[in-house]
Amino acid sequence: EPVYFRKSTCSDIFKAGAASASLPLISPPVELDAHRCIDGGVTDPIPFLKAMEESEKVVVLLTRHKGFRKRTMPFAERETAKRLYKNSPRMLDAALRANDHYNDTLDLLEQMEDAGEIFVIRPSKEIDISLLERNTENLGALYSEGVRDGEAIVDALSDYLGVTNGMLQFAPDPALRMRKYRIEKYTDAESVDRLLHRTESYGVRTTGNEAHKRLTKEIRERIERMGLPVYSDPYCFTRQKSCSIRLEATDGEETIDVPCTAIPYTAFGQNQSVQAELCFVRDPNYRFLNARGKIAVLHLNASDLRDAPAYEPVCVRPAGTETEPLSCGFGGKADSFSFLSLAKMAGVRGVICVWDEDDTPPVCLPYAQRPVEIPCVWVGAADGKRLSAMMRGESPPTATMTPQTENEPFTTCETIYTMLPGCGDRGESVIVHTHTDGFNSVDENGFAALLALIRALRDKPLQRTHIFVFSAGRLRLPIMKTSVSDATGSMQKWLSMHGDLWDGKGEHLRAAAALSAEHLGYTPQPETVFSSNTALDSVYLRATEPRNGLRSVLLRAYGGIYGEGQPLHAAGVPTLAFAAEDLGLYSTQLPQGSFSASLALEQMQTMLDCLTILDDMPRESIGRCEKRPPLTSMLPIHSSKGSDVSKGESS
Repeated sequence: EPVYFRKSTCSDIFKAGAASASLPLISPPVELDAHRCIDGGVTDPIPFLKAMEESEKVVVLLTRHKGFRKRTMPFAERETAKRLYKNSPRMLDAALRANDHYNDTLDLLEQMEDAGEIFVIRPSKEIDISLLERNTENLGALYSEGVRDGEAIVDALSDYLGVTNGMLQFAPDPALRMRKYRIEKYTDAESVDRLLHRTESYGVRTTGNEAHKRLTKEIRERIERMGLPVYSDPYCFTRQKSCSIRLEATDGEETIDVPCTAIPYTAFGQNQSVQAELCFVRDPNYRFLNARGKIAVLHLNASDLRDAPAYEPVCVRPAGTETEPLSCGFGGKADSFSFLSLAKMAGVRGVICVWDEDDTPPVCLPYAQRPVEIPCVWVGAADGKRLSAMMRGESPPTATMTPQTENEPFTTCETIYTMLPGCGDRGESVIVHTHTDGFNSVDENGFAALLALIRALRDKPLQRTHIFVFSAGRLRLPIMKTSVSDATGSMQKWLSMHGDLWDGKGEHLRAAAALSAEHLGYTPQPETVFSSNTALDSVYLRATEPRNGLRSVLLRAYGGIYGEGQPLHAAGVPTLAFAAEDLGLYSTQLPQGSFSASLALEQMQTMLDCLTILDDMPRESIGRCEKRPPLTSMLPIHSSKGSDVSKGESS
C-alpha cells in the first residue's frame, strides 16, 4: 500500500527520498518508520487523487503523450518478481498488477481531464529518444518541443488556475509576459477615477485637518474589510490652520501696502507686528549676518525652485526624447527653504522673498519646508521693484510685517500600516509606501495604488512579508524630526520607530527592497521612476515590457531619490520610487486633463509586476543602494536636462 511522508512528520526525510527512488526488481527496500518501502509508483503511479484531497486545483505533469498505455508485463519480469517477492505475497500481487494499475490510472485521469476537474500537461507527440540518450542534437530538439508545447497550453493553464501564471514569461504574446497577476481583477480605471474624485471632494488634505482624517479613516476601513489588521502610529501637534501677513513699507515720506503671500509654516505661533529696517541680502549662499535685527530682502530666481538636482538618466522612452520637462520640485538654492532657518539663527526679524516673475509661485505649501518662527512672505516681481526703488533712496526704508496666524493645538494625525506575511523563511520584508496628505487628486493618490496592490497580493504565496505604509505628516512637522535624519519627515519617523520590520538587526526582519508610489496618472510629465541600483533598473524595464506607448524616464540619483522614496533609500533599502515631479502638482487646482485614470491603472500594474519579480529574487540579486557612480566611469554626473539616452544604455 502507498505511504506518504511529510518533512514535518517523517523521522528521516532523506531516507524517504531514497525509498521513493528504490525501483522495483532493482533496488532493495528501505526501512523507515516501521515500513519497508520501495518506489510508490507500484501502487500509486500518478498520485493526483492524494493531491486532490488537499488542493482545489491540481496540475499533473506527464512524460508520455496522450493515449500512451503500458504493455502487459513481460514474462522475464514476472518471473523475476515471483522470485524476489515470494515471501511478500501482497507486494508480489502489487508488482504483477502495476502496469494494469498504471493504465487504469491514466483512464481515470483522462476522464477527469475531459470533465475539466484537473489539468494535464503532457508531450504533444510520442517521445522517440531512448532513456539514456546522449546525442545533444536530439536532446536539444526535444527541449525545443517542450518549449513550444508550454507556449501552446499556457493560456488554458491560466484560465484553469484563475490567475495569470508566472509561466507567462514564455508566452508568445509580449503583452502577456511577466504578468504573474492582472491588476484588472482587483480594480479598473473607472473605479480608480471614482475613488479619487470622491476623496478629492473632501478638500485639500493638509496634515491633520478634517479632510485628511476622513481619508485616513476610509483607508483603514477598506483594509479592515479585506480581513487584515491595521496598525497605527498616532501623533499630536499644533496645526497652523491659516497664515496671512500684511506688509507695509515706508521711506519716511510715503507708506505703501505691498501685496504679498505668506509662506506657510512661518511666523509659527506669532501674531505680533515686526517693524524693522529693510536690508538686501545679496550673498548667493544666503548668509544673513549683515541683516541681524532687520528685515531681509532677497531675490529668488524661478530656476532656484525649478532646477532639478543632478539625476542621471538610465533610460528614456521613447528613445531620443528629451527629459527637459522634468522639474523635480525644488532645486539647489531653495532646497527645503533652509535659508529661512539660517535667517532665524542669524537674528533676522523677517524675510521678504522677491520672486522674479509677475505672479507669486504656484506652490500651496513648499514640499520640504521646516517651520520657522519669523514672518516670511513672497512678493511678486513688480512689487519687488517698488521695494528696491525705496531702498535706493537716501534714508533706509522700514517695513512693518503684521502676522495673523490661526493655530489649532492638540491636532491629531496618524500613520497607518498593514502587513501581508510571507510564507518563506528568509526573515525578509518588502516595504510599499505612500503618504496621505496632499493638495489634489494627484498629490496625493498613491493610497489608491496601495489599496489595489493589497487586494491583489493578500491571498498570494509571498516569499517575503510585505508591509504597506500610509504615512502622514510629510511636511516636516516638528514631531516628525528624528535623531537620524531630517529627511521627508513621516516615513523617516516610521523607520526610526519600527526597526524590527526592516533593519535586520538580531531577530528583526531585513528589508530586501522598497517601492514608493505618489503622483500617479499625471499626464504633463513622462512617468518618472527613481531607482537605487542597476538591479532595480532591470526590474522596472522588465515590468514595463508589455506596455505600449509608454513615456517614461528612469533616473538614478546617487545623492538620493526625490520625494517619498528618499528616506528608504537613505536608510540603505534599495528603492523604486514612482514620482512624477512638477511644481504644478502642489497647487490646489490641477489643469484640466492633467490626470488619466487609465495611466494610473497601467502604473499600478507595473508596480504589481515589480513586486512579484522582486519577491522571486534573492536579496543578493537585488543588491544595495548605489550611492555614487561606478568607478569605471570617470565622467561627472550630469543633469537630466537635454539627455538623449536610449533604452538600456547607461549614461
